Amino acid sequence: KMAALVARSARNLLQRVVMPMRSLAGAAPKIPGDPKDNETGLGVTGVIPEELDQATGLERRELLEIMSGNEDPFGMKMEPKFGPAGTKESPRLIPSHLDTRTVGICDESELIQFFELKAGEPTFINGEYFQLVKVDDDTISH
Repeated sequence: KMAALVARSARNLLQRVVMPMRSLAGAAPKIPGDPKDNETGLGVTGVIPEELDQATGLERRELLEIMSGNEDPFGMKMEPKFGPAGTKESPRLIPSHLDTRTVGICDESELIQFFELKAGEPTFINGEYFQLVKVDDDTISH
C-alpha cells in the first residue's frame, strides 16, 4: 500500500509541475518590464532605482523636504527655538502627531529640563504654559 501511495504522489507531481514546463521549453516566458521590450533598452530589470524612487510615506516626505531646501525638516537641530513665554491665555503651542511629546526647556543655568506634554489643557512648567497641538499625519512640523 505504501509503494502505491508513493507512486501516485510522484505521478501527480509529474502531471502538475514537470509536464507543463515542457510546453515552455521552446519559448521563453515574457517578463513584464524586460529591457528588450522597451525602446531605450531599459526596463524594470535594467534600472537601479534611486533613493527617492523607492522611498514611501514619511521617508519620502522627508526627502522631498530636503530636496526643496529644508535641511532640517523635523526640527532636530539642537538649536533653541526662542519665542515669547507662554501664558495661561496664550500658551506656547507644541505640535505633535501623537497625544504626548517629550519637550526640553532651558533656563538661565543652561540645564535642560525635560517633561512629557500631554494633549488637553495647557501645562505649567518652569514659569510658563505649554499646550500640545495635534497636527495632521501628512504634515511635517517641528
